[in-house]
Amino acid sequence: MRLLLLLGLISLPPFQAHGQTIYDYAEQRARELHALHSIAKDRSPGMERRQDIKAQAEYLYVERFPGDFETFALIFDFDYRPNLSLEYVQHLEFFFGLHVVPQDTMISRLLRLGVGGRWDADAISMLQQEIDQAMEIHSGKTLEVLAGFSDEDLASLFRFYFDGPHPPDEIPAKLNPLMEADARVAAAITEAHGKAEHWH
Repeated sequence: MRLLLLLGLISLPPFQAHGQTIYDYAEQRARELHALHSIAKDRSPGMERRQDIKAQAEYLYVERFPGDFETFALIFDFDYRPNLSLEYVQHLEFFFGLHVVPQDTMISRLLRLGVGGRWDADAISMLQQEIDQAMEIHSGKTLEVLAGFSDEDLASLFRFYFDGPHPPDEIPAKLNPLMEADARVAAAITEAHGKAEHWH
C-alpha cells in the first residue's frame, strides 16, 4: 500500500498547475507532505526492511517542501486551514534534519524561504530560528548562497530576519562573519536592522 502511495505521489507535478489557485496548490502539497512524512517515519516491520522506499519518500519530501514563504505559510501557519499547522513541529524538525540532499542545497532552500517573509508565531517563528542557526553555524555556505541573491531578495531576507515583536537593539555579533566577508550582505543587514521596529 505504501509503495502504491509513493508511486502515486511521484507522478504528481512538483509545481503549481496552470489554473490552480495557490490555496488549492498548498492544500495538495500539504496532503503530499503528510503522506510522505508518514511513509518516511513508518516503523512497521515491513517498512523497516524497505529503506529504499523510505529514502525515496525523504527525497520527495524535500522536493515537495515549499520553496517560497507564501506557500510555506499556507501549509504550516495557523491562519490557513486545512493544512499542517497542528503538525508543524514534527514536519519542520523532520525537514530540517534530512540529509538526502547536499547541505548547500538545504541552506539555499532554507534562506529562500525567508524571502518575502513576515513574522508570526509557531511555524514561522521556527523558520526564523532555523535561518538564524544556519547563518551562524554555516556562515561560509550562507555567503555562497547569498552571493546569488538579488539586492531585493537580500533586503527581504534580512527584513524577515529582524521582523518580530522584539528585534535586537544591536546587530547580533553572530552576523559579524557575514558582514565582514561581504559588503553587500553587510549593507542589507544594516539597513534591515535600522528599519526593524519594536511592536507596542
